[in-house]
Order: sequence, then structure tokens, then C-alpha cells
Amino acid sequence: MLVFSRARTEEERKLSHWLHVANTGPAVGVSVEAIKEFFASRGLGEGDIDVLLPEDSKKSFVRVGFGTPERASLALSIARKEKLCGRSIYAALSLVAIKHQGDSIRADMQRIAAADPAGVVRGPPGVVLVQNFLSTEEEAQLVTFLHSEQEAWHNLARRRVRHFGYAFLYDTRGVNISCPIEGIPYPLHYVLERLKGLCPTMRDSAGDKICRNCGACAPDQVTVNEYPAGVGISPHIDTHSAFEDCILSLSLCSSAVCEFRSPPGSPVHGRYPAIFLPRRSVLLISEDARYFWQHYIPHRKWDLVHVHGSSLPERVYRDDIRMSLTFRKVRTSNCQCRSMLCS
Repeated sequence: MLVFSRARTEEERKLSHWLHVANTGPAVGVSVEAIKEFFASRGLGEGDIDVLLPEDSKKSFVRVGFGTPERASLALSIARKEKLCGRSIYAALSLVAIKHQGDSIRADMQRIAAADPAGVVRGPPGVVLVQNFLSTEEEAQLVTFLHSEQEAWHNLARRRVRHFGYAFLYDTRGVNISCPIEGIPYPLHYVLERLKGLCPTMRDSAGDKICRNCGACAPDQVTVNEYPAGVGISPHIDTHSAFEDCILSLSLCSSAVCEFRSPPGSPVHGRYPAIFLPRRSVLLISEDARYFWQHYIPHRKWDLVHVHGSSLPERVYRDDIRMSLTFRKVRTSNCQCRSMLCS
């Protein structure tokens, strides 16, 4: 069951796909077709317009969905200036939620992830998502290789892991640089080459170039995590003193949602929409996102995902294991970030 609430903060207004429009609708003689035509004829006709009527047919309001926050914002400015079928109307941006097991889940930016076909994400500065980094055949071959040596895996509380280059030490959240282990194997070399060619072209949502010869193009440490369906990872910042700027994460076998939050003591504040990570995609985390923001994957069986151009979120189930490969460059000198969060 869908429920709605008003978008109250600036962050929520930037996310809203919907308008609550009062003093209109069939209860006062305004048809759904007339409402759609009103907005379509004013520059909003290039995408679908959804109109939801209230359960009580005597109430004079509707909810109108526009597929993207940008179109909803434009529609709001139009509704505030013009009459609809000769009637003065009241409009406000609205958030949609889903009623699940008796609880109302507020569909704010922490709960709904955006899935854009071009991989465009709204995250902290320094975040880039690259979709379809591997083909389905390459994914299958890589998973087969990683599963071929079962004795190389180590079990943790809710997932299992294996490492290449250097073992990740969970007590210090770093590595012992004087004790390298098995190097990055040949089946991963083409992934490294592809990253090397990709990094110089990466730009974040602000258009800023990501790669600054920080070493992400030549990682020497890989951690492989295998998660059962529905299992995520707790909020964390990769240790400053242990690794260079860029962290790259390759998702295999299943999709997931990554969220960012500012930890206590962080000089940055605010909230960003969750980021939908399709299988075979690479997420790059660098600069502010790397040093000041915690990232995590919530523990849950399904995620709410807004497909680009759709007004309503879809429920995407995590019905399979998920494997992630995290590529890092071990730091050999002191971190120069000067952050109060620096380890």
C-alpha cells in the first residue's frame, strides 16, 4: 500500500517525484485526462505523467507523479502560477512510502536508491558509478575462478572473505606492509588493465576529474567479500593511513544499495540519496567521499529503487549471494588529508 507525506526539507524536496495538488480532481469536476493535459501542454509532455486519486472519491485532491525530481520541481512552479481548469490550486512536493508489514517506511533519500541508465549518481564529491564494467560472460568466469579454491576463503560473522596482495587485518583495519601474500592472480589482470584505462576518464556528478595519479589505477591489494542474500556491511571509512585515495568496488552476482552518512565529528553534513549498485558495476570512492563520509550497505532482503523516468519506486529483491571485490593501493607514506577523522 502506498502512503504519502509532504517533502519538508530541502534534501527531501530535491528527491521528490510527486506533487500533492489540492482543489482539483473528479470530486470537483476535473478529470484525470484534464490534469495530465494541463501539465503536458506546459512543457512536461516528454515523459509519463501519473495521476493517483484518493481512496475517498469525495476528496478534492490528487497526487501527480512526474518520473524525476527535476520535472516535479518544474511542475510545482507551474502549479503555483496558473489555474487548472479555471480553479486555483494548491500544490506541494510529496514523498511516497510503502506500507510493509504494518509499518510505514518513509521513502526519503536514505531508503530509495536511484537507478539511472547512464549511471549518473548524486553522492558526495568523489563518487562515480560505472555500469556494465564486465560482461555476463566475464562475470561468470571470474566467479568460477574465485570459487575454485574454497580453502582460500575465511569465514567472518555474516560473510566470508579472501584476499590478494596483502591480507586485510580486521583488528587494525589495515595491512601489514612487510608481509605480502599471494599476488593479484592472472584472472584479475584484465580487470586491473580495464581500471587503468577507465580511471583517467572518470568524473563525479559535479564534473570534477577523479583520477589524480593517486594509485587507484594500480591497486596492489584486493579484498573479496561474499555476502549471503540480504546481508550488508556496517558504516565505515576505509583507514586513511593504510590506503591511498581511491577505493574501487566491483559488484558481482547480485545488486545492492550503497548509502553514505556523515559520522560524528565529520566536518561535512547532510544526506545523499542511496546509490543503486547493479551487478557487474564498479563504484569509485575518492576525495571527500573517501575521507569524510562513511559508506555502507544496509542489511535487508530488498531495496526500494527508483528507475529513471518512473514516478513509483520498485522493490528489488536480493535473492542471491553478492560478491564484491574491493581494490585498494597500500599507502607507503603518511596520509596528508589533514582530516580530524584521519587514522
